[in-house]
This record gives sequence, structure tokens and C-alpha cells, in this order.
Amino acid sequence: MNFIAYILSIKNSDRREHVENLSKKLLEIGFQKVDIIDAIYWKEDDVLNIVNELGLNLNVNNIALSQIACLLTHRKSWELIASKEKNPNNVHIIIEDDMDIPNDFSIDELGKVYDSIDPTFYDSIFLYKHPEQASNPDNLILYNEFLLKHYFQWGTCAYSIHPNFANELCNFTINMDCSLDNFLQIEFFQKYKKDRIFYSVKDYFINLGYLGGNYGEFRFKSHIWN
Repeated sequence: MNFIAYILSIKNSDRREHVENLSKKLLEIGFQKVDIIDAIYWKEDDVLNIVNELGLNLNVNNIALSQIACLLTHRKSWELIASKEKNPNNVHIIIEDDMDIPNDFSIDELGKVYDSIDPTFYDSIFLYKHPEQASNPDNLILYNEFLLKHYFQWGTCAYSIHPNFANELCNFTINMDCSLDNFLQIEFFQKYKKDRIFYSVKDYFINLGYLGGNYGEFRFKSHIWN
């Protein structure tokens, strides 16, 4: 199994050194490739012009420029993944720039997560759970010892997607009237993909921002809400 990571990072951000170090760590533990995707930053980029160039129909009255920039950055990774060869042995993982890996991270253990389910049975596996949502036992419905199903997730911090699904995401987000998190979960995953989206029982990534949860190291403020 080949793990390929795409880290979303604002080029001039103070997180860039952290991102480059994370890239090195992922390669050292066995990731086949890591791409750092330069994020779109709403304070520096003409976000609305990019929306027009892409032909997107977004309700800019309901979505903050920072949230639109977040969407556009994720779309860059989706477009890249959608262009990849449809190899069932490749796992494409998107990671936001305030994430890290725990000291006990094991790529062999991560491989067991993907070996536990036929790749034709799912579109995406989230590898980090929002602590507020994960604290509700009603959300934690086991699919097998490695995966949860029907879990409602806020945030797109660290998740893997198949190339075909990446293409679906690009097409589905042409029209949006709320933030990416809400739109994906409420308008797409819950309505059309509820039985195709899974969540790992264990968090294979940790968040160093305001979602630090039990890890407690709040190193980064959000570029979206700040």
C-alpha cells in the first residue's frame, strides 16, 4: 500500500517550517510521497476573482472570504488527486497545516485500517475526529475494529479520498451557500454518501490548533476564523 500526502499550507505562513518538518517525518516513516500545496489566503489572494475564474456559484453573502479560501485550497488538492491513476493500492491523504503525527504513529498500523475494508466499499476515510463530536458516544458506531460509520464530523483536518470521489467533490462544490464543513457534512455526506464515508477509530493525526483536545499544545490559531 502506497501512502501519498498532500499538506495544505499558506506559503508565507509561520507554519511553513512546521509543514516542511511534517513532510520530512511522513517520508521517514514510509509515505511514498508528500506534496505541499500552496494554500489560498484570503488576506493576500483575490478570492472572489478565483471563484469567477473557476465558474463557481457561491453565495458570498453567507460564506466568509476565509471559508471560501479554505474551499478553494481543498479543491486544488481534489483536482490533483482526481487526475491521478486509479490505483487501489494508493491512499491519498489530505492534511491541513496545523496537523501533526503522534509519537507512536505507525504506518503499518495505518495500513491495517485500509486493509480492513474493500476499497470499493468507501469513498473517504477521515483520520482525525473533532473532539467535541467524538465526545458523544452516540456518534461512535463501529463498522469494524478500525473504522466507525455514520459519524458526524466537523472539520476537514486529515482525510483520505479516492480519485473518483475527489472528482465528485469538485463537481458537487460548484454551487455552495454555506461553509465547506457544513456543506460537505449536511448537504453531501449525510444525504448522498452516508454509507460511503468512514472514520478511523484511532486518530492518526493530531491537531495543534484550537482543536487540540487532549493533546493540549495549542500552537496555531486558525487562518479561517482569525
